[in-house]
Amino acid sequence: MTTASSLFEDSEGFEKPALGKAAFDSALCSTDEVLSAFRALAGQEPYGTGIRVFEDGGMVADGQKRLQDNPPAEGEDVADWAKRLFGDKKFGLVLNSAERYNDVLTAKIAKWFEDVFQVSGFPLGGLEMVFFVGNYGYTPFGVHLDRDQATVFHFNLGPGHKIGHVWPKDDYIALTGSTDFHFQPEEIVEHSIAHEFGPGDIYAMPSQTYHIARCDELTVDIAVALVRLSKHQLADKLVSAFRDDVLKTIDEAAIPPVFDWQADLPQEFTDIENSLSTETLDAPQYAQEYLLRLRSNGGFNAPPSVLEIDRNTMSGGLLQVADPFQMMLHEQGQRALLFARGYKLSLIASPALSDLVTRLNKGEVMAFETALDLLSEDYEPAAAHALLCRLVQVRALIWSPA
Repeated sequence: MTTASSLFEDSEGFEKPALGKAAFDSALCSTDEVLSAFRALAGQEPYGTGIRVFEDGGMVADGQKRLQDNPPAEGEDVADWAKRLFGDKKFGLVLNSAERYNDVLTAKIAKWFEDVFQVSGFPLGGLEMVFFVGNYGYTPFGVHLDRDQATVFHFNLGPGHKIGHVWPKDDYIALTGSTDFHFQPEEIVEHSIAHEFGPGDIYAMPSQTYHIARCDELTVDIAVALVRLSKHQLADKLVSAFRDDVLKTIDEAAIPPVFDWQADLPQEFTDIENSLSTETLDAPQYAQEYLLRLRSNGGFNAPPSVLEIDRNTMSGGLLQVADPFQMMLHEQGQRALLFARGYKLSLIASPALSDLVTRLNKGEVMAFETALDLLSEDYEPAAAHALLCRLVQVRALIWSPA
């Protein structure tokens, strides 16, 4: 049976392509769960780069709207849905940040990758999930090299087969005389390293190789990338977080015009200079927060969509952590940062909060009123209730009403 360890070994540490045959079944992930994600997407604005829709090889300008206006119906087969949207045309759907749209599926995938982290370590760029659906032949965006350094795991849900083609960098450049995209893959595929993978197979594609996939039959494919960061990329993430925090503290009012160009800088410049001083950039703190955010979301970069619930109705019932996701509590004196499913909550540190997080992370199923009473030892009851509701809304806790 294919395991994370065997894939790691067969791919020489995820440095070469590898194929795991009959590596998973519908208990891990299914086409119905992917279709459920597309249904969820119909009612919300896509996250990040969103959706790309291709038809007969070209990108559809209003593809996102068409998809959101015509989601798969409950119980509708993927082939029937595709026929309804595209008829007999060749098509491709690419949904980025797919981890946001079906939390049950995301939890199972996160659990599976815990074993990968045991053999390969945790990638500082986290995990990213993409859904590919279609019968588009060669991937419409051509042979290419991903911007990020990432090992990508493809879970083929069927019903069709898919072929992954890769070229080591030097081989590709020697073959094409270029580092650019190549949109005539048929000219060079005979020189690729190719693996065909069918339903239930996992194809591990190594980082920093030129690649393209081909599927002539309707196929649903879940791709999960383990993203590695360069020092430059990590620094960019930390500086961006610092920037966001600083901008929250700076007045948005317009600065009065300057009349004396020879005078010293206006006080506003001095204020901003002080705010942007590198002395206020606590790089280790931002690095720790970055990692805690990822860990609280099972490694996934994109946080889940927020549940729409009426907080006034939340009382009674049971609370439990959304396994395998763990809440991460970071205390600094009187301040506490609670990371929950990739969201950061800034709170006053308290023994009650620490006790609650510890007990729930260990798997305790707790009555809502018990959790409320516990937090109310250190917080106002209304604030305690609001915190529990927020943790349910960001999907860190699961609430089962009475």
